[in-house]
Amino acid sequence: MEYLQMEEQVNQMAISISQLQETLNTANQTIKNTNINREEEEARSLKALIQSYQGIKRSLRDWEYLYLMKSSINGVVSFQKIWGTNQQVNSGELIFTVLPDNKTELMGAMKITAQNAGKVSIDQKVLIKLDNYPFLEYGALIGKISSISVSPDEEFNYLVYATLPDGTMTSFNREIPFTQELLGNAEIITEELSVAERLFFKFRSIMVY
Repeated sequence: MEYLQMEEQVNQMAISISQLQETLNTANQTIKNTNINREEEEARSLKALIQSYQGIKRSLRDWEYLYLMKSSINGVVSFQKIWGTNQQVNSGELIFTVLPDNKTELMGAMKITAQNAGKVSIDQKVLIKLDNYPFLEYGALIGKISSISVSPDEEFNYLVYATLPDGTMTSFNREIPFTQELLGNAEIITEELSVAERLFFKFRSIMVY
């Protein structure tokens, strides 16, 4: 009788162990499912976070593009006109010029009409006669065309840039002091022809790069 009772107890213990093992397996499965759900939720949250971050960056970039004036170089700001607080600025309007700190190269900017744009090409010679320095006394600055805009502006003019290899040294070997911007007229020599066959354009300014 004692043996049978002990055998019954062993069987009950075996059943209990089996039940505990089943409960343990269920708990492990629940843990796995919870981990999977957590990873999926984390992935969804991370994706939503990245999308929100990209949206904020895009909104900030659009805001900067519309409302912020930035310069890619360090320098001094030279305003083209007088501006007041809360004054409206139209899109495309010239506000100021940045005069770079790095004064290693002079650059001239001029506008030419669409009628004569086809005659102008890279590396052509430019004679710049400054308004404040009479040509007969000081001579002209010598430049060379470095780039031409691919499309005209609202006034159907093309923007042409010219480098000044000799800086502000004129054709009469006179050094012109550079103060912010120099204005004058430019003659673009399309070929080595006579003076009468040169193209004359309004020279806008000389900028330091």
